[in-house]
Amino acid sequence: MTSKEKRNAAKASGSVHCHSALVTRIALFLNYLSRENFQKLIRDTKGRPLTSEGDLLKYMITQGYINAADAPSLKKTCLSFARAQKDTRFGSLCIQFEFLTQSNLNLALEEQKKLSTDGRTIFLGDLLVEAGMISQRQQKLVLRKQKMDLDFKVALVGFAPNTREIKEKDVTIYIPEDGLTAWMVKNKQFDPDMLLSDLKEIIERNGIIYGMADDITLAAFLGSPQDPDERFELAKGLAPVPGKDARIFYLFDKDYLSPGSVENDGSIDYRNRGDIPFVRTDTVLAEKIPSKSGRDGVNVFGDVVEAPPPMDLDIICGKGVALSEDRLKAVATLDGYPKLSQEGTLSVSDAHVIRGDVDFTTGHVKFDKNVFITGAIKAGFRVEANDVVARAVDGGIIHARGDVSVANGITDGTIKAKGHVSAGFIHRSTIACLGNMEIDKEVVESDILLEGTFEMSRGKMYASSVAARGGARIYHIGSVKAVPSTITVGVSPYIASELRFINRKVEKSQTDFDTKTSEQETLKKSLEEIESTIERIQTAAVTDGGEGFPDLSGPEDQQAALKALRHEKQKLQAKIIKVGLDIRVAKEEIAHWINEKFEIKRQNKTNPPRPILDIRGRILAGTRVKGIHSSTLISRDLARVRLIEMSCASDHKDGKLSWEMVANRL
Repeated sequence: MTSKEKRNAAKASGSVHCHSALVTRIALFLNYLSRENFQKLIRDTKGRPLTSEGDLLKYMITQGYINAADAPSLKKTCLSFARAQKDTRFGSLCIQFEFLTQSNLNLALEEQKKLSTDGRTIFLGDLLVEAGMISQRQQKLVLRKQKMDLDFKVALVGFAPNTREIKEKDVTIYIPEDGLTAWMVKNKQFDPDMLLSDLKEIIERNGIIYGMADDITLAAFLGSPQDPDERFELAKGLAPVPGKDARIFYLFDKDYLSPGSVENDGSIDYRNRGDIPFVRTDTVLAEKIPSKSGRDGVNVFGDVVEAPPPMDLDIICGKGVALSEDRLKAVATLDGYPKLSQEGTLSVSDAHVIRGDVDFTTGHVKFDKNVFITGAIKAGFRVEANDVVARAVDGGIIHARGDVSVANGITDGTIKAKGHVSAGFIHRSTIACLGNMEIDKEVVESDILLEGTFEMSRGKMYASSVAARGGARIYHIGSVKAVPSTITVGVSPYIASELRFINRKVEKSQTDFDTKTSEQETLKKSLEEIESTIERIQTAAVTDGGEGFPDLSGPEDQQAALKALRHEKQKLQAKIIKVGLDIRVAKEEIAHWINEKFEIKRQNKTNPPRPILDIRGRILAGTRVKGIHSSTLISRDLARVRLIEMSCASDHKDGKLSWEMVANRL
């Protein structure tokens, strides 16, 4: 048989069956592999040569039976399970040899489990030796017995058909399936006068040519007492060195949700579960460490034993992600939310979609782009984003840099937006925005401020306050059972309130900037003094002292002083760097808030005051309507009317205009 035929035969005899393989059984148990895919895998691998469980795992990944992201965990679990099986056999042998009692073994297994939970992996034998339960000699004896059982006992009693047994007249040779070792046992009819040349002729006749024991060792075997249980290692091959599997490291927080945040008073805010990760364009999201090939071995027949091929993994890119030219890095192609799907696809979305409610499951939501929520924002939870779209707000809070759209309605909510706001209804809520507001059905017991136009073309408003700089169009205002509403048109306190808030931020940032700048100057002066002192000491060491230099009695004092000064210098330099960063942050904060101020003023100019209130349905008596300079209390019910602030001739001597709210029919 040629070397190639031997390898093919070995592969055929050592093929892995997916229905009984450890990797598929564990994958099924952990739900990495579905029952449907398992049945399909059995059909697909029928007749396909798979020489190792590693090959089977690689095939399952490449064909999509399991996710590539689950592969490292699955492989680690398989290795841990195999090691646990070895530990179980080790413990059984210890009891069999009466080195341990069952109760002591149970204690050791509990300690091993505890150490594993703490992140320390240790074999049972090593743990027993460390604990003083068995000696190192006893450990070696059990390990030797365990290895002998693995390599020979099963073969001798006929339980391992893949172990080759070569019977000669005087000796029997056993060669395990991998061919990496060859063992020899003397038969009962062994001739004690056998010559070394005769033994070597038997070995060579059976094709064993690599790693064979030397002549002195063979001669010692021939001269040893005949013992049917003595197993002599005749030859030892070179085991193949397995390669290293490819690995992928993701450089963003895939599981950003935390149980909550610890507040200053020691309490835990379970609503604050962490910020949603956000990346900029060209940010590296993942890096791949390529697989590394192993080293082939040689069996006792001189044939090459191929190292198992390492498992390769690819970074799977979805929307918003691209691979580098060497395919070893994944880079974001847009700003947004990075996500790794269950299937192992890496993507970046410029919108964050929350399927369900914003509650204790999600925590507060903070995102630099748009957020879409299929459920409701629950009481006490906050959403900060650009545009916010939600099904409902049920006691939640929204801070939007853009628009807010709530399909159903807002109840007990607080909304603040720099764009437009639209909702089905508003109940007991406070809303402020720079843009327009459009409500579909109803406004009840709410306070609303906006710089644009308030629009409610149908539905009713009860017991509410609205201030709209751009005017308002409302279908029906008031109820005989509700507190009267107040509608202010042409003016809104929203911008004034925002400008006061921004001015406070600018003032605080400016104070921080001035304080840190002064601190930086002080630190730099201290650093200059220390550098000058170091230079003086070094000069003193060269010139052997002199007037104005520190009084140092010897070289040892000079070295100690220099060491202390250099240490202080390093501390000052670190402080200067930190203060410099604080100064830069303060400058950026000042620039940010000043830009915000300019933007608000610009938007204010694009929304000219419009002191007009249009009523398409009815406005009931008791409603107060305010303009820029005047106000009026509706004394009787009116229908289809426009209330507009107009100037009229003044009766005063100073000639100033007077203003009043005038009602006209629509």
